[in-house]
Amino acid sequence: MDVAVTPAALEPETLAGASALVIDVLRASTTMITALANGCAAIVPVAELDEAHRRAVAIAAFVNLGAAADWAVAQGRDVVVVCAGELGRRSLEDEVCAGALVTRLMAAVPALKPTPAAEAAAVTAQPYLEDPARLAADAPHARGLSAGGRGADLAACLTLDTHALVPIYRPNVDKIVSGSG
Repeated sequence: MDVAVTPAALEPETLAGASALVIDVLRASTTMITALANGCAAIVPVAELDEAHRRAVAIAAFVNLGAAADWAVAQGRDVVVVCAGELGRRSLEDEVCAGALVTRLMAAVPALKPTPAAEAAAVTAQPYLEDPARLAADAPHARGLSAGGRGADLAACLTLDTHALVPIYRPNVDKIVSGSG
């Protein structure tokens, strides 16, 4: 099991044979999950088609953390969690979400071998596991959204397990669609 805290930190070879979950808590992941949960047929969120084909990833956020962990376990493969980050830098909310996912996966499958990056994400997540809403005050991007009048967005994005679906990329339709939760 591995965590890439930014896309630049992702070693492409780690994706071979792995199940990947992409996290962008504020607000892309949460928006996709919520849109699909409310009847949206599909989403195409990438800038380049080649990237979608290369990545073929599932989507995770706080709002589907349990479903994402269950999905990853059901894949029966190694897991790579990819944080979107913010403008090429680490994002506290994405790293905490990744760490919370690592924590749940390790509890479900104790034989998983976390990399040092996955272990570090789990440690970062510890203070927020019971109350990710605390990130509204602690994460710089969250504070910026709050200052810009997006408090309702933050409340929605920093809530645990409100959806039981996991969006997944389906190459046969070239879209992200609602997967099983």
